[in-house]
Amino acid sequence: MTEAEQQDITSQTFSVARSLASESFEWFVFNVFSASFVDSPTGFIGGDYIHKVCQHLVENPFTMDVTGRDHFKSTRLYADVMWRLFSERDTGFEAWYFSYAHKLAAYHLIKLKKMIQQNVFYSGINDLKPMADGVLSYTWDDPKNPNAKIMTVQPSGLLSFKRGIHAEHIYVDDPFQDESDKKIDPTNIIKINNIMKSNLMSMVKKGGTCRVVGTPQTEHDFFFDPNMREKFVAWVSPAIVDEVNKIAIWPEWKNYDELVGLRNILGERIFNKEYMALPASAVDSYIDKQMLLDVSTLEPYQWSHHLELNNEMVTAGFDIGQKAHPSHLAVWLHKFVYDEHTQETQKVYIQIYQKWFDHWEYTKQIDFINTAIEFFNISELRYDDTRGEFTGFREQGILSDRAVPVVLNSKNEAAMAANMNSLVETKRATFINERRQINQLLAVNSDLKAVASPEGHGDAFWSNGMGLYEGQDKTPSVRWL
Repeated sequence: MTEAEQQDITSQTFSVARSLASESFEWFVFNVFSASFVDSPTGFIGGDYIHKVCQHLVENPFTMDVTGRDHFKSTRLYADVMWRLFSERDTGFEAWYFSYAHKLAAYHLIKLKKMIQQNVFYSGINDLKPMADGVLSYTWDDPKNPNAKIMTVQPSGLLSFKRGIHAEHIYVDDPFQDESDKKIDPTNIIKINNIMKSNLMSMVKKGGTCRVVGTPQTEHDFFFDPNMREKFVAWVSPAIVDEVNKIAIWPEWKNYDELVGLRNILGERIFNKEYMALPASAVDSYIDKQMLLDVSTLEPYQWSHHLELNNEMVTAGFDIGQKAHPSHLAVWLHKFVYDEHTQETQKVYIQIYQKWFDHWEYTKQIDFINTAIEFFNISELRYDDTRGEFTGFREQGILSDRAVPVVLNSKNEAAMAANMNSLVETKRATFINERRQINQLLAVNSDLKAVASPEGHGDAFWSNGMGLYEGQDKTPSVRWL
């Protein structure tokens, strides 16, 4: 085969690759972007998690991802930029890459430029600023052509950018992470929050995209702002998704045992921030983590009727939320069992259902509650009535009379917390193994204050606390629907 024929085949291969890549971001990541890892010791590592990242970005133009360190965090932004160099080559685009400081944003673009340089599929692209490490400027056209389609990505620090920026694509990479790895001044956190909420979305041109990735520093970060989460599709993806069954989110890269090894080295607090997508300000929890994991072993319960309760009873707890924090429902089956070891009958509690209500209107929540009361034959569903959100519905008779309001105060909160903790320690309560619920149960500290996270504010702690707490034992009886 002649050299000309080889070049022709190569040209055809690249043409097919460009066509397929333009149509599918996922195909691009696994077949084109992966070529940038040719010199990496591990090469490109795929897996189901990477497929989900691709799908998430394709389906949503505005994304806000809270994820673990070195878990395809910045890399997903690199992939998005490189994909646009393929898919928007005929139109050109302008993009800005933000980090906490300009130096860090430029560092990311330097890495990106190297990935482009070593990727064989970009051998035909023209670098218009080869000497400017921290700026990307490319064209697939003849650089001398005055009508050449230019694609640029410029770096900026969030605290130093100039107003008036408008671009097709905006990237924000670790907005609360200083390049010196020092703790950021709280006043700067407030400034960044204001910039993100008041300026960011106005930068994006119509039809454009905005990608935000990072790890939270405090419960006051914009990641938790309900207005931001209305515009952005938020995705929280901690490195460990199931402690009980020892499941890592990206086992092809770091399996469960490797992550536990990291946790042992870093300590729980640092590991939670860097790998578990929890704020750095998270503190010790009221309930012991390992004890809770030991009793969180049930599979998610499938919705079905409870027609008969023979020597059993069902109660539930509902923590109300709507915009700032989600509501949570916890349904518990109470039953008596005989312990052959102690030769005594004891009462045990089995969680048969739990559900999160993110951004549900109150009327929709109440419809679900009423249905759940009938389906599970719930004797009493206790809900937080501290702010009186459901008062009007109860007075109108819209809310089931088996829904009982509870005004939370320091006395009954302490009693509910102590009761739930006791049931966990004595292994008389068994929870459904659901990561988000476990995290929110552990979000409440010894002062019964909850640390906010992107997934809630200790909501599951109080729904379960109300569902389990009886004040005094009630004698169960046979009831029929």
